[in-house]
Amino acid sequence: MDVVLRVNNLRGTTIVHLFKDRQSPTSYKDFTLTVTTERGEHRYVVPASDIQDLLVAIRQARISPFADCPLGLDGTSYELTFEDGMSACSYRWGMSPSSGWQPLAEITSTILHLAQRHSQEYL
Repeated sequence: MDVVLRVNNLRGTTIVHLFKDRQSPTSYKDFTLTVTTERGEHRYVVPASDIQDLLVAIRQARISPFADCPLGLDGTSYELTFEDGMSACSYRWGMSPSSGWQPLAEITSTILHLAQRHSQEYL
């Protein structure tokens, strides 16, 4: 499974990518996390056991393809993309997603906390 979170705000764009790196000798038990900002890209190894709750939340989320998402007044927008084999989906919203997309807000928050914990970057 690949998960990409793109956050655009006044400070610039941050891209968090969580994926199985097939080139890694430990890809059977680890995920790779990259955090890309204007300061560069940083790469980290994350044990699958550390993100099991996140993976379960992603697989169990039931989200409408469309929602009433207001434009962000603070200039922040989000794009969250999931890919798994031949399946893929992408969601975009500003500010905070509507109640029908609440699982996306929770998944986004978890991904941002994971990225911040590993990268020490202010996201």
